[in-house]
Amino acid sequence: VEIVTKGLYTNSLDIFREYIQNSCDAIDDAVDAGILSAGDGLITIDLEVNTRQITIEDNGAGINTRNFERTMSKIGNSDKRLETDRGFRGIGRLCGLAYCREVRFSSTVKGETKLSTVTIDAEHLRQEFFSDNKHSAESVLRDVMTFCKIDVDADKHFFRVELIDIVDTNR
Repeated sequence: VEIVTKGLYTNSLDIFREYIQNSCDAIDDAVDAGILSAGDGLITIDLEVNTRQITIEDNGAGINTRNFERTMSKIGNSDKRLETDRGFRGIGRLCGLAYCREVRFSSTVKGETKLSTVTIDAEHLRQEFFSDNKHSAESVLRDVMTFCKIDVDADKHFFRVELIDIVDTNR
C-alpha cells in the first residue's frame, strides 16, 4: 500500500500506460468472449482541466457485479495470466491513488443490469496509512472504500477509472 500511496512510478504520466494496458487486456477478453469483434475495442481518455479530473474508459469485457467487490478489494493478487496479459501483479489499478484525492472504478458486463462502483478516498488513505495509528493495510483499505450498485442498460459493457481532484503537485 505504501508503494501505491506514495507513487508507484517516478513519472506520474506512467499511470496512463498502466490503465491503458488494463484496458487492452479487457478488450482482448471481450474479443475472446465474442462481445467485441477484433478492431472494435475503444479506449477513451477525458481530461477535465477545470475540475482536475481524468477519466479513462474502455469497452472491454468489464467485471460482473458478483466478482466486482472481491476483485477491486484484492491487493497484490490478480486473476490475469503472465503468459498472455499485460498486467498481472494486482496493484497497477491503484497507481492513481498517489496523484489525486479520490479514485473511482466503475464497471458493468454485457447482459447485466447493474453498474458496480467503488470509490476510494485516496486522501484519507494516505493520512491513515502514514499516521501513528497502526492498522493493517486491509483494514485501512476497507475504511476508505465505498461500494455501490445502480441499475443500467443491460447492453453496456465497460470499465471506467476516474481520478478525481488531481493534487496540485501533479500537472
